[in-house]
Amino acid sequence: MYKITWTLPKVIYGVGGAIASLTNDIQSAVVGLLICMTADTVLGLIAAPYRQQRRTSTDLRKVVPKMITYLSAGLLAHVCEIMVFPSWASGSLELGRIVFSFFAGIEVMSCFENLKDITGFRAFDYLTLNFKKHIEDKIGL
Repeated sequence: MYKITWTLPKVIYGVGGAIASLTNDIQSAVVGLLICMTADTVLGLIAAPYRQQRRTSTDLRKVVPKMITYLSAGLLAHVCEIMVFPSWASGSLELGRIVFSFFAGIEVMSCFENLKDITGFRAFDYLTLNFKKHIEDKIGL
């Protein structure tokens, strides 16, 4: 009988392979969201002193659950689309891409707010307000 030995690299490769297989057709949305989240985190760290806030490790700890939540929601939407909807509708709705785009929009808006605090330019206020208005017009909220 063959005995399987589980090591940490095998588990990481297995989980990574499973996630990669699920995100095969929405990889650009996943990468885009991760880039937006990274930019927001870096800009938030830079903007903290301009807001008279301290940078603490507890603030950085909030990033990991946020990443897990956003990625889980997007992957669940994608898996639900593939598994629940009939084959003729599967892949045409792109629910995962919509969810990832929504979360990326939230992160971009946060980047604009951070850039406004860093630079003090009012142009970022206008960008933020215009971005919110554009989203409200598109979504209807």
